[in-house]
Amino acid sequence: MVLLVKQAFTLTLLVALHAAAADNYSIRAAGLAFGDDLQFKVAKAGAKITSVFPDIGMAFVETTVAAPAFQAALLKISGIAAVTPAAWWPAANPARVLQDDLKPQMRALVEEASGKSGSLSRHLTGPITIPPQAVQWNMQAINAPAAWAAGFTGGPRTGKKAVRRARVAVLDTGFFTGHESVAPNLNLALSKSFVNIDGERDTVEHLTNRGTFSHGTHVAGIIAGADLGPGSLKGVAPDAELVFVKVLSDVLGYGLDEWVLKGIMYAADLGVDVINMSLGDGVLYKRGAQNTISTDSASVNPSPQSLNEYRIMFIRAAQYAAQKGVTIVASAGNEYFNFDGAKGAFTMPATIPKVLTISATGPINWFKEGCASGNCDRPSVFTNFGVSAVTVAAPGGGSNFPGTIAQGGDGRPDLPLSDMDSECSLTLFHGLARTIPCFALDFVLSAARPDNAYGWAAGTSMAAPHVAGLAALIVSASAKRPSPTQVLTALKQCTDDLGKSGADPYYGAGRINAGKIVSLKL
Repeated sequence: MVLLVKQAFTLTLLVALHAAAADNYSIRAAGLAFGDDLQFKVAKAGAKITSVFPDIGMAFVETTVAAPAFQAALLKISGIAAVTPAAWWPAANPARVLQDDLKPQMRALVEEASGKSGSLSRHLTGPITIPPQAVQWNMQAINAPAAWAAGFTGGPRTGKKAVRRARVAVLDTGFFTGHESVAPNLNLALSKSFVNIDGERDTVEHLTNRGTFSHGTHVAGIIAGADLGPGSLKGVAPDAELVFVKVLSDVLGYGLDEWVLKGIMYAADLGVDVINMSLGDGVLYKRGAQNTISTDSASVNPSPQSLNEYRIMFIRAAQYAAQKGVTIVASAGNEYFNFDGAKGAFTMPATIPKVLTISATGPINWFKEGCASGNCDRPSVFTNFGVSAVTVAAPGGGSNFPGTIAQGGDGRPDLPLSDMDSECSLTLFHGLARTIPCFALDFVLSAARPDNAYGWAAGTSMAAPHVAGLAALIVSASAKRPSPTQVLTALKQCTDDLGKSGADPYYGAGRINAGKIVSLKL
């Protein structure tokens, strides 16, 4: 599936924080405990406890008691610090898509690669000369082949440098669990859905009647797509173990904060090494005044108190995961927002302490220029940035479309219309040929659809899993299981210092270079 760009740069999977129904609340205890006695008092006040997290002092409840009276009653209970309306995280489109009013050949978005092995090799034909690299320019850009060749694969199946098999939890929408790219590395028994609605409660599967592009599968394939042989697409850590955790509903188009919190805590208690969260809540402000969020039906403005409570909740969860030895990786967001230029701005889970925030890079006109002269290391035109926010950068997809120069903001020219018209022919491994708009090749290719199909997508959602994959390589090759702090130190050593020397607003400590793991002492 080829997924291209809307003029307005629809988010890959960036979500906005909204208040849920008024009879659902999160409750924060004053301390990091939520014992039986406190639970009894909450229930006595007229609440049905739906979830409790005794290790971080949080609970979620439902009630039929009117909001002001209920909150006032609970806040009188000793040990209760805050009672906040529950929030939901509505998922936007899973990737950027092309406007309907553009050329018909550019609206031919679906390019499938299906068959027994489903792998995609690239042989380019036609009038356009393409650089000879593999379609996975992203893996070339981070020098992943050098790590693989040296035996760093995330697990002992083919990785001679693996001390253990790294385990990565992917918190996302539904997944295609049978996709050939992810199935060999998937621990289905440990995978779990926290989407508490009929049809999704007991399965992590992506529901195809809600669309055939699976954001979660695309992300997982970047982390640990299996090595299926010559010409196949591989993830950064092709032998790492995957655990799928569904926290966003395919049916509803959103997930409750309760579900996301459950996913983090479950993965932490499971003992995963890395959590990938290619999701987010948009740009928020601690003061609340600028937090108006437009939806199809209304605009909402969460109070500063509510925003602070949401943030505290996820700070507690991230700290808990870190104490369990889990490295959390999150996408920076796709609004081309400068966190250094807006006092009090933040997003979640990115920018939360103990969470690594990943910005995106990508090429322009890769089909002509390849990755020469730093073309694949350009900051993506959509990526959020800021020294105060970005940990490291990784490939998320590039390209520059007419009308986007103001958003890109770095003086790069619009993509020439002649190149917008260019088409590239791909011959799939099983002999089926497809012709696609060439600028689709600026995006990231990964598992995406049922029947072992693959697709292109772009966003910081695609950048974060590259870092999660590299973290898995580091964990797998370490003599002892490293702490999140040690993983971060190693990650920063596996970077190329781009942009300004040292910390850079677009690249953080640098764009990751998986090949540098070869010289690390782990």
